[in-house]
Amino acid sequence: MQIGRAVEWETEVLDSWRRSAGGKPMPKPEVWQPLPAGVCWFRCRLEPQDCNRIYVIGSRDWKLLFGSCRLPLIAADPCLGTDDYRHQSRIRSMKKALALGDAFEPIILTAFSGEGPFVIIDGNHRAIALQQLDLLAGQTVFVGFHPRMGHDFVWFRRAVQT
Repeated sequence: MQIGRAVEWETEVLDSWRRSAGGKPMPKPEVWQPLPAGVCWFRCRLEPQDCNRIYVIGSRDWKLLFGSCRLPLIAADPCLGTDDYRHQSRIRSMKKALALGDAFEPIILTAFSGEGPFVIIDGNHRAIALQQLDLLAGQTVFVGFHPRMGHDFVWFRRAVQT
């Protein structure tokens, strides 16, 4: 991962999330509000080897549908059930938008170090669409680093344990 400049949570990361969420007032509180004080946010560029260390957020719906939270496995499209959560349809829609030349906001990841693992807290569908089109490597992302990330957050642990 090419770690770039430090960014501000309020003015860059949260604003990017709001743009990608269509103006919703606040992201999922069960994920974002309990992030520890002192998370250091950076604008980074993904390298090919990083893509193998990315996980979608460890929520039960992703695991039920795909059998894993590992981005490379999900991007390989091993859908195990019905698309009750509309994940597959959203991914297809994003792939069409990319084919038409649309640009997406940066994906937002968390990690406890620059070596990963990296867990997506915003942009699961975008990341999968980009990976399926072999465009994820080279993307600019926001990454929030904190040494307690892998220890204190069940959604982080649940993701990387798959």
